[in-house]
Amino acid sequence: MYYPLYFLLVASIAIMIHEGGHYLFARLFGVRVERASLFFNVYFTLLKYDPLTGRLDLFSRKVDAEIPDGDGQMKTVTFNRGWLSLPLHRPLVEPQVYDKATDEFVTASSVLHNYTEAHDNKDIDVPKWRRTQYCLGWLPCGGYVTLDRSNTPEGMLSKTNMQQFLINFGGILFNIITIAVCFAILIFAGSDFLFGFGLDFAYSLAYLSLFLAAFNVLPLPGLDGSGMLLSLLNYFLPAKARTILRHVNSLLGVIVFFIVASSWFRDEWAIERWFFDGVAMLFDFLVEACGM
Repeated sequence: MYYPLYFLLVASIAIMIHEGGHYLFARLFGVRVERASLFFNVYFTLLKYDPLTGRLDLFSRKVDAEIPDGDGQMKTVTFNRGWLSLPLHRPLVEPQVYDKATDEFVTASSVLHNYTEAHDNKDIDVPKWRRTQYCLGWLPCGGYVTLDRSNTPEGMLSKTNMQQFLINFGGILFNIITIAVCFAILIFAGSDFLFGFGLDFAYSLAYLSLFLAAFNVLPLPGLDGSGMLLSLLNYFLPAKARTILRHVNSLLGVIVFFIVASSWFRDEWAIERWFFDGVAMLFDFLVEACGM
């Protein structure tokens, strides 16, 4: 009865630790973190705190609206509309909204209780953590961080290949550290650790962290492995890096599509079990190596 909730809890913690690795290395190398969210915010966000505007928005979502442009004309803009917007402190910048027509940000003085999705002024003298929107989503299965991937001084593309590699690898590294900590608890903690619940939780967190790390190593689009591979290729074969990565992504994409499509014509899993069984075998090996 409670297994799905327990799985969501452990998986969410493992994913947030993973995303925390990306956040830490991005901040370490001066990459701007645009948004950090606990849980996912499909269609709307439960809570959104923007340090630049100093407001906490409840049940906010992106909407399009028309506002006067000052010349008697109307223009379409995109902004976050909160069901309730609470001022927590004095804003550090003027609220802005994104103008689709001119592809730039404009002051939103004529828009009441609607504040920005992003800010155009990157030269404002405030701590970097204040340039990050902090959100609480409603879909309880992990979370995410959104990084500035532009070629600006605070963008990820302006960093060295090694720094980009470490930013992509940071999540996997944090999962590996989590596994090491969980195994230390399993080895040295007593059976009454956290009222007897701690050992089971550490075992589950270690297994899901291993699965998450192994999955993200795969060089598929959107996964950390793809970014890590691109950083390595840019270092060794800069002229052919993106071409090689595109071929690798295409090949793996075809393989994944074949596996998923073929599952409709089979009664049981076959090829796709290799990955799950491989992770399970690796975990069992680690357990035996630690004498547990």
